[in-house]
Amino acid sequence: MEQNSLQQVSRRNFMKGALVAGAATAAMGLAACSPSSPSDAGNLADTGSASSVDWDQEADIVIVGGGTGGSCAALAAAEAGASVIVIEANNSIGGSGALCGGAIVGAGTKMQAEAGIEGDNGDALLRDTQASLEAMFGPDHVEHVGDDWCITELHCAEAGNTVDWLVEHGVDIVGPSQQPGQPVARLHMLYPDASAWPSVIQPQLEEAGVDLKFNTKGAELIVESGRVVDVKTEGASGSYYKANKGVVMATGSIEASKEWRKKIYTLAQSNVEASNKLNDGTGIRMMCKVGADTTEYTAMAAAPALFCTAGNASHWYELLMNQMGAILVDSQGKRFASENTPSGEMLLTVDALTDRQAFLVYDAAIAETPEMSTQPMLTIRGSGYGPFSELEGQEGKVFFGDTIEEVAEAAGVDPAGLAAEIEKYNANAAAGSDPDFGRTNFGIATAGLTKPPYRIIGPVYATVMSGAFGVGVTDKLEVLDTLGEVIPGLYATGEGAHGLAKDFLTGAGGKFSWALTSGRLVGSYLASL
Repeated sequence: MEQNSLQQVSRRNFMKGALVAGAATAAMGLAACSPSSPSDAGNLADTGSASSVDWDQEADIVIVGGGTGGSCAALAAAEAGASVIVIEANNSIGGSGALCGGAIVGAGTKMQAEAGIEGDNGDALLRDTQASLEAMFGPDHVEHVGDDWCITELHCAEAGNTVDWLVEHGVDIVGPSQQPGQPVARLHMLYPDASAWPSVIQPQLEEAGVDLKFNTKGAELIVESGRVVDVKTEGASGSYYKANKGVVMATGSIEASKEWRKKIYTLAQSNVEASNKLNDGTGIRMMCKVGADTTEYTAMAAAPALFCTAGNASHWYELLMNQMGAILVDSQGKRFASENTPSGEMLLTVDALTDRQAFLVYDAAIAETPEMSTQPMLTIRGSGYGPFSELEGQEGKVFFGDTIEEVAEAAGVDPAGLAAEIEKYNANAAAGSDPDFGRTNFGIATAGLTKPPYRIIGPVYATVMSGAFGVGVTDKLEVLDTLGEVIPGLYATGEGAHGLAKDFLTGAGGKFSWALTSGRLVGSYLASL
């Protein structure tokens, strides 16, 4: 096998040639900087005899998973003239990408140009991302990642083109807005949120002739003569789908596999439910069975967090709990722990509640502080990076009431229970004590929650949104084996495909961006073969 071409081509030269646009040029960009072709790789052990299989159907490209990466791969490939079959376990496209916040980082986008932002590009995004990653993981991060750094380079170079591609396909995007860690506005948000894009893309897939196999789960990759040639679906009488150009694994990561997560987490942490229960590691296991190398198995993989309809509550938990003085209650309106408890511990406490959900309560005095009303401090779905007051203006994100009973009724919390609890809490806060749970920091609400209108965010629940664990790939998205060689005919996208490189960029929106970008690129590339 030839050495990775990035060992001969400098990152600067790669970046100069990698900023490409459109399906054909995207395919050229992948081909120009990749390591060896599949024909140069070592032989795989056959897992079945393709000549003896009665193919149920065949196409140029078979994609396992119709989520973010799989859908983009299918659309890019079909529009470039390839025949495509998508095998999807759910009854519609979207996957985890329809559940996330809908943030996309992109540099050099047309939306930036329309907003008067000039000179931003993939080189600048790479520079800022490298600085952010080195601050998080140490100054030797790039050296540690090694050849897999080409994935970060590719992502930074192509993320902006992906934003433009989505807009061209009718996906409603707002922005850009600026967020911490970014010197310019690069945050683009799906509108009204991430759940909207599948309804825009699925009709285009159907119109382009993509064969969508819903409620169908991949089970096995068939190898013949050292090449992945077929996908067998689940069940004793599973179907066989032959891929003439390549199989793309777009099956997410491992977050729904509690058994896998037990290897790096406590029992309580591993028992937290995943948002996308179909991301159970089946795709990773399918690739491992044909020799794929897994990477980045660390405590960052499949980490649980607190979420709600307003997004990742862990991001603003510290502000509302410790600085402001909000409280958390259960469905009966009762507090159940000190709000000074760190979010990593609190999420397990919430998950142990009978209905596994809580509600965050605060008042107008907290809402009117500059930190909440004017200072941008969170990523808001369908909007961008802004203050908490902007979140309050979005229907269904925050419940309001002129009385405790009224806001409780609106949020689905027991009104009498919450009223009694806040009366007791306010008396304790005014006395500077919390005999029930030992809270010592009441934030600015030293007299409790007394000023209407009152607010409730909820339900707040513990979940696992992403797996952050996958296989090694080249910059053509070819899957690598444990010897670092290409597995012919096998490709992967999204969260399950980035090797030692991180699949996120500085700021919010990197993971979603990588799934969209890697899918678009691999579809274009395979169609060009």
